Order: sequence, then C-alpha cells, then structure tokens
Amino acid sequence: MKKIRLILAAMTAVSAIYMIYANWSVRGFQLLTMDSTAGHRAAVTYRWSIFVFFILLAANILAAVLAKKQREKKFRCPACGALRSEKDKFCKKCGHPFTKTR
Repeated sequence: MKKIRLILAAMTAVSAIYMIYANWSVRGFQLLTMDSTAGHRAAVTYRWSIFVFFILLAANILAAVLAKKQREKKFRCPACGALRSEKDKFCKKCGHPFTKTR
C-alpha cells in the first residue's frame, strides 16, 4: 500500500506540474499568436490535465483513508473492537488479554 501511495503522489505531482505548464501555454497572448489547431489542442490539453489532476487527487485521498483504516484495524481489540494502543496488555473496555505475536 505504501508503494502505491508513493506512486500516486508522484503521478499527482507530475500532473500538477503539467497542469501549470498547460495553463501557462493557454494564457491570452500565447493563444493570439497560435494558429487555430494549436490553440485548440492547447486548450483541450489544459482541460484534460485538470481532469486527470483531480482524479489523481481523489485517488490519493482514498488511498490515505484506506491506509488509515488498515492501521486502525491492526490496533483493535479482537473481542469487543475497541481501539487500543500498541503497548496495552489488556483491553480497557472488556479486559481481553493481548498476546504478542512475533
């Protein structure tokens, strides 16, 4: 999961940099000096770069939420489901003993 989140973060950063570049290439004076096909291509590319950036950003947020749930699941009491710390030997809610797994 950590590698996936790292790859998603890198792809999002690259997408953000490209989105900034595409925005820069579509600014007013640049479009006036381009021919119509190049201007259209730059505008469409800019719209798609925004779309891809927000999709990757949503995937990053989803991956972070899933990773947090996995971490929380690891530190729950198997008997009652209460949250516990890593150092607890017994559940504070039900008294279930925790054994160290190696």
